[in-house]
Amino acid sequence: MRRLLSLSFVFVLCIIIQPHAFANLQKEVIVQYKSEEGRKIAIQHASEVIEEFKNLPFIVVRLEAETYAKLASHSQIRLFEDNQSIQLNEQAQLMTGASLAEVEHWNLDAMNVHDAWINGYTGKGVKVAVLDSGIASHPDLKIAGAISFIGDTYDDVHGHGTHVAGIIAAQHNGFGIAGIAPNVELYAVKVIENDGMGRALTVIKGIDWAIDNNIHIINLSFGGLEYSEVLYEAVKSAAESGVLIVAASGNEGTANGTGATINYPARHDEVIAVASVNRQLIRSPYSGTGIENDFAAPGEDIYSTFLNNQYATYEGTSLAAPHITGLLALLIEQYPELTAKELREGLHLMAEDLGSPGHDEWYGHGFPKYRSLEALALQNEQNKIERLLIEQIEPLLAEFIIKPTEGTYVQLNKLVGEMKSGDKKAFLQKKFDEALAQHLENATKEVDKFIYNQAAHTYSRASKALKNIQGIAGSEQLEERLEKALQQFATPAVAQLERFLKNPTKQNFKDAQAAINMVPVSTVKTDLLNKLNSKVQTLNQLAETNVSAYAKTSTLKNYNAALKAIGEVYDETQSVQLSKRLQVILNNQLEKAKIRVTNYEKKKTKSNRDLAMKIVQELPNNETKNALLRRLK
Repeated sequence: MRRLLSLSFVFVLCIIIQPHAFANLQKEVIVQYKSEEGRKIAIQHASEVIEEFKNLPFIVVRLEAETYAKLASHSQIRLFEDNQSIQLNEQAQLMTGASLAEVEHWNLDAMNVHDAWINGYTGKGVKVAVLDSGIASHPDLKIAGAISFIGDTYDDVHGHGTHVAGIIAAQHNGFGIAGIAPNVELYAVKVIENDGMGRALTVIKGIDWAIDNNIHIINLSFGGLEYSEVLYEAVKSAAESGVLIVAASGNEGTANGTGATINYPARHDEVIAVASVNRQLIRSPYSGTGIENDFAAPGEDIYSTFLNNQYATYEGTSLAAPHITGLLALLIEQYPELTAKELREGLHLMAEDLGSPGHDEWYGHGFPKYRSLEALALQNEQNKIERLLIEQIEPLLAEFIIKPTEGTYVQLNKLVGEMKSGDKKAFLQKKFDEALAQHLENATKEVDKFIYNQAAHTYSRASKALKNIQGIAGSEQLEERLEKALQQFATPAVAQLERFLKNPTKQNFKDAQAAINMVPVSTVKTDLLNKLNSKVQTLNQLAETNVSAYAKTSTLKNYNAALKAIGEVYDETQSVQLSKRLQVILNNQLEKAKIRVTNYEKKKTKSNRDLAMKIVQELPNNETKNALLRRLK
């Protein structure tokens, strides 16, 4: 009776696959790929693609036996895992009728959540997804949204998910029970069959959905002692997306509390593992134990919503987990700026130490009780922040004093500004200001050197020195002096460019290009090169246009225009290509002309002569044209 509300499952990890094991069979597997190439390879080898995910690097496929080993050995495929079955254990339950008066049991008193309600915190705006057997319609529950990965309805026939949901979000409506965070946006995500059976794949689908829908907290009141790589990857992806994941430590514990019995996924570092305690805040004899336990919460004699508008009393770590989920929802509403990591630390600050001093394998950090974090947490956090800031500032400052860069300047300016006023900040600010003053003096010397000795290397040194102190007082005036000197240095290049733009000969192009190359790398040089290249591109385009015009209308005038334009193309490769195109067109015209002349010679009519003369006269003046004209006399 004690091992209630636990979800046990077995996953078999298959990395090295023996093909003969699946002879003449097809196998449905979950494939994790390393890249888009791996995904495509999996699809190519699959006889059927069953499922893909939006946020997880998984694909569910059906494979023929002979292709299984080929895919397993591919470098872009990380692992395979069978879609193993999972199930809810049967659970004892004490059914009661719907209460007329709202019941607030020992669990809520113990966690001190009334203080949160008094201060107006009820989880408003926080999105909580209960991945379970669904959530049944109940007058004490308000469901914001739902999805089922088991059949067509999210409705709970088993009762487990409904009981979990009530602990988190039962309404404060004057009857029934009071949920810890009644105003959360509660989402029913059905991943378990009505008979308590399910598949690992449905859990992964539920996690993927939660990531995609920006869920704040996922409650997983199930687990098992077998490790699943694909489930871990799904949990890790959710945590990396900023989702808080709360899971039951499991009901596999021994009466004497020995052994590593915490279930997966609670055992993962990314998950908040929750153990169970009774009214006296003593470990429940079935509660999972191990160093991965994070917190303890009420798990015995828990009264909550059930099927058919009823209520029931259960026990198990499955019920401890939603207590922490509800408490986190209150904290998120109160401290929306905190990260998932900071929220976990907040629970730690609120926890009453149980068992052995400090973190232990039975209770983790202890039993969290709601209280404002502002007095204790902010002070502790500020002290920790100050220490972290100093640890970052000191090595950066030492580096900046020796070798300044724009990146270290920006970092230091930001980090020193984040420190609270005090002797340590004043000391660090003084050292920073002294370093800035020294670098400003050095930059001034470099700018002066360029002004009096204008060369590419002196400009480069001055520009680098200014870049390192960009944004500090005095740097703008130095930048203006350097820019003015650079404009003077670039005067010959500007003059040569103007000469080329007015008279785009090859010699003027070479002179302009050489003069611009003398200008140091800078926005001035970039601007000059852009103007030069723009003109070159214009000339190139003109040549292209003229060659195309000659191809369309092969007149002598168009030929001469194309020939002239090609002569003004400064890219040798492009010039050769255009010349070849022009010659091909000309050769075609010559062939046409020869055919017309031959036709005239065969049949000397005025019509044939006019046709031939028309095309010959549009040829370029050369001996070939003259020869054709003589044949037409």
